[in-house]
Amino acid sequence: MLRVIAGTMRGKKLSEFTGDDIRPITDLAKGALFSILFDRVIDADFLDIYAGTGCVGIEAISRGAASATFIDSSRESIKIIKKNLELTKFTEKATVINGLARNALLRLNKKFHFIFLDPPFFEEIDNEVLNIIDKNEILLKGGEIILKHFEKTVPPDCFEKIKLRETRRYGNSKLSFYGYES
Repeated sequence: MLRVIAGTMRGKKLSEFTGDDIRPITDLAKGALFSILFDRVIDADFLDIYAGTGCVGIEAISRGAASATFIDSSRESIKIIKKNLELTKFTEKATVINGLARNALLRLNKKFHFIFLDPPFFEEIDNEVLNIIDKNEILLKGGEIILKHFEKTVPPDCFEKIKLRETRRYGNSKLSFYGYES
């Protein structure tokens, strides 16, 4: 069952995909992520790339984020995200973009405190998406990029300005955290 785990919409059940080919973030990993971000998410602008159901960005809003922007190339995902925003009454705090991550990022005219990426192919990471974030400075100073990936996938650390800070494991997933060098 997909749900909001904390904040103003705690316990709210969310719509999800049917079938087993989609692997949303587990409550364990999502809870750990927001325990790490803790109150830094309050009043933050959150970007959820490869958003799927939108559950991570919605969790951010539930915990006090000022806004969340959702990017996904799947029309089915966009329908589910919009439905989940209606269920949680967060539509006014959200922007939903249907398109390829690379293209959508190049059109953004906003910077974000937190950027979450959960690529659709669990074992593949599109370095070009991270390069666009790096070169176009889509991440605000002091913010973090969080990349969810397969435990055996080595997170990239080949970017000009953003650097890998740490990686934590949750089941067969890892969360890798990036930010600007101090």
